[in-house]
Amino acid sequence: MELSGITAVDISAGYAGSDFTLREASLSIGPGVVSCVIGPNGTGKTTLIRALLRLIPVRSGQVFLGDANIRTLSPAERAMRVCYVPQGTPKRLALRVYEYVLLGRRPHTRYRTGSRDVAVVESILDRLDLIPLAHRQVSTLSGGEAQKVAIARALAQEAPCIILDEPTSALDIRHQLTVLDLVKSLAQDDGNTVLLVMHDLSLAARYADNIVMLHNGSVYATGTPEEVITVSSLREVYGVDAYLDRDAHGLRVSVERISTPQAVS
Repeated sequence: MELSGITAVDISAGYAGSDFTLREASLSIGPGVVSCVIGPNGTGKTTLIRALLRLIPVRSGQVFLGDANIRTLSPAERAMRVCYVPQGTPKRLALRVYEYVLLGRRPHTRYRTGSRDVAVVESILDRLDLIPLAHRQVSTLSGGEAQKVAIARALAQEAPCIILDEPTSALDIRHQLTVLDLVKSLAQDDGNTVLLVMHDLSLAARYADNIVMLHNGSVYATGTPEEVITVSSLREVYGVDAYLDRDAHGLRVSVERISTPQAVS
């Protein structure tokens, strides 16, 4: 599958029976780019991801994977173009880790596993430090282990577009870096398009080439981490006063306190 980006044009979406949760959101992520969606709880981050994949009703707007409108693609064609890891982890599955990750090869194999599929799965298990867990039952894993296994299954699809919703939420510091180093290398070295949803602003700034900040269901700002994550944007969008600094890994965010509303003179 040739490399392709993700483009959304004026997407408005929401869940049945609710007002628009997402309003006229647009974004464009090219091959080789890591883009991160940030914003407070309830501002539409997961809604944006699910709208891009047409997992919820899209009221207006268009989504393209490369030059193909996602509405024109069959489920099998979508699986060849984009992989997705939602929030949460696989739980009650009577499968071993190796078998579960191998399911990610289904768009390629149609249930006929070959040497190429085995090589892909073994490589991903190794890169995510999952070889010791390969023969464990998925149902016996910790939350962090299960989250890495879910990511491994998605990456086994070898889709050019990778979408991960809070991929590090259940991981300790070491494994957060393991996962994010891997997805960064998939963009830099292999040319994949990567879209992440994250709450840790320092990690987002460290790994993302592009930041999309949401506020009240709309795109508040988009650009480099330095352009988007600012003292003023954190005060207006998150309601906090923060101190920004740079180190060898990029921008670091330290929250000082909840912002005090300015008095009107």
